[in-house]
Amino acid sequence: SVGGGGAVFSSDWSSVLFESSKIRNCSSNLNGGCVYHSEFSNFSSYSSSYENCSIDHVEQGSLDSDRGGGFYVQSSFVFFQSSSISDSSAFYGGAVYLAQGSVFSASGDSIFANNNASLGATIYVADNSTFSVERGSLVLATELSDCTSSDFCKKVTGTHCLVSRVLSQYSCTCGLESYFNADLCVECPCFSCPDLTTTRQAGSTSVSDCDACVVGYYSPDVFTSNCTRCPPLTTSNGTGKSSIEDCLSYKPLLSYEFEPGEFLLDSSGNGYTLTNYGATGSTLSEQGRLAAAFTGQEYMTVPSSFDYAEVQRSTGITFSFSFRATPNTSAHAKLFDFGAGAPDNNVGVGFDGRSKPSTGVLSFDLYSGTQPASEMLTNESFRDGKWHYVVYSIDSNSTSHPSTVQIWVDAVQYFSYTDQISNTIESVDQSLRTLYLAKSHWAEDGSLDGAIDDFRIYDFPFTSFDVQQHYDALGSAYPSTNYAMAAQVMRDKVPWGIYHAEDFDSQSTQCWAESRGVQAPATCDNGNFVSGFEIGHGASANVSFVSGNTSSVLTWPNGSIPSEFSICSISRYAGTSQQRVLTANNSLLDWFHGHGYGMIGVAYYNGWKAEVGLSSSSAEDWLVMCGRNDYNIPGNIQRALGSSSAIESAGTAGGGIGGANLTVNSVSDQESDFAVSQVFIWDQLLTDDEMGWVGRALLEYLGTGISLKIIEF
Repeated sequence: SVGGGGAVFSSDWSSVLFESSKIRNCSSNLNGGCVYHSEFSNFSSYSSSYENCSIDHVEQGSLDSDRGGGFYVQSSFVFFQSSSISDSSAFYGGAVYLAQGSVFSASGDSIFANNNASLGATIYVADNSTFSVERGSLVLATELSDCTSSDFCKKVTGTHCLVSRVLSQYSCTCGLESYFNADLCVECPCFSCPDLTTTRQAGSTSVSDCDACVVGYYSPDVFTSNCTRCPPLTTSNGTGKSSIEDCLSYKPLLSYEFEPGEFLLDSSGNGYTLTNYGATGSTLSEQGRLAAAFTGQEYMTVPSSFDYAEVQRSTGITFSFSFRATPNTSAHAKLFDFGAGAPDNNVGVGFDGRSKPSTGVLSFDLYSGTQPASEMLTNESFRDGKWHYVVYSIDSNSTSHPSTVQIWVDAVQYFSYTDQISNTIESVDQSLRTLYLAKSHWAEDGSLDGAIDDFRIYDFPFTSFDVQQHYDALGSAYPSTNYAMAAQVMRDKVPWGIYHAEDFDSQSTQCWAESRGVQAPATCDNGNFVSGFEIGHGASANVSFVSGNTSSVLTWPNGSIPSEFSICSISRYAGTSQQRVLTANNSLLDWFHGHGYGMIGVAYYNGWKAEVGLSSSSAEDWLVMCGRNDYNIPGNIQRALGSSSAIESAGTAGGGIGGANLTVNSVSDQESDFAVSQVFIWDQLLTDDEMGWVGRALLEYLGTGISLKIIEF
């Protein structure tokens, strides 16, 4: 090229997209051997390469030329994902030269290899420009450099090496869930696979071998779609599963749910029907279901044919149940007690009034003959009239190590305990075996005043993952599956920011606090605002809102539209001015989410992603909207009107640009009369299923008004 840009010249608010493309052997006699990009333009590069780009020197070293062997960027934005610049050269910035407030955002596995310059072999940053590497990305520079001075490698003890050298003198064997990174100058120990992924076999040598989701998660392709957690009460049978259909229900050996018509029946299908001694089903559990109520001498028994000791010895065993005990419960009462007498090879959970006679702490007992082999006390009684969820797990016997006991209450682990003699449930002959619920083998222990629900026994020891899968469905305070599954998403992929309208303070310029206090508040920059609760506009319950007119300007903090984002919101038009509601304030970014040009349910992330709006009898109906900037359509945009019963996928194009501040009414001639209820922001990509779960919880909020604060992490 005689001017700038050997292959590409873009300027004056233009947009350029390169995907799975290659530019090579190009040169310019001015700036930008391959690409010249200027004047408030956007350049997006996905899985593309730029090789052997250079400057044909007119005046070597001139700041008016000889800049950016690969890219010259001026007053513009570059989104650079899983792409590479190699074998390129200039006097300033062998790979990239950034000028006049430009932004170059690298993500994914991006590589800058063998580039050369007198100043800035890889990147030359000038004039308040920014070169950023997204969290979790692998950006490598492989110029020859001594290990002791390079920022791109770690020192190997006693050895000096070049960054690009393979450490063949070391011999490493990695187990599952790790790999040895032979492409960098690093120490021998293996690297862990990225979160929620694992290798399929031991001995892996590259992160590319981390191509399988861990147990309980699934993904069609871990390199293009994050691993998604299975729904509550399900898990996967092994690693490397690809779809939600691979999530299978847990199979208990026995299960008592105490529901009408099945009050004593074993829902596992194995036929262990309870015998009832006076208990009723009139008590509601945390999840609003019936539970077995005990108010005095009532109790139940499990059939003695169930050999719990044999289960523990051969495969391990887990007891899982919810209970509620009032302060009137005896300080020695048992929740369950399996064994042959008082005491005789018992295993059980109850209260121990010996250590704290006035309260009776929660106790987990395991007897060998007539002596306690293990007695684990929580130091808390839990006789507080509230529902609690318990897991008591004992692994199988082994000649190599004693059995391990693990105990959780309300999904919090209290013990992981290995007895140095043995943690073994002793066998009891069936003719002597009595398996009590809400009764102790010790007559003097007193009774339970409370309830038990969802009593289950499994033939394997639980992990923390198994506990959480059960707690979300059976023991938590979540009012519905939608809320439980949305909370699961929050736990697995913690949001960057959460903004509930009930936290809005119109008396402060720092007016909208982030719910957890982990980000700065959104600011009220101009105009007047109203906040409160309202019914209507598609909401059948009282829901929180913040509203304003066309002069009311809200601005969220820096990073509120991350370079890689997922955003879910509840918003609506609230008057006759109907342009954008949630938008961006960055002059480099043309962006809106949910509302635009009088349409509802549309998305424009520097390009249309959903351009056909929803039909509604009122333009002022609430809209639930989730969107992300990846290429998996149509699930990248999910939406529903507040009066709807289901979320729909609506993406018509993928991708999109982030890297700006979320705002309302910051764009001239695009102001609206608006109301916003909820904003959830992630600096990572949610899957289709995860966005659907969050969207359904937001939609349910419009119907019930139950605070969404209970799902946040």
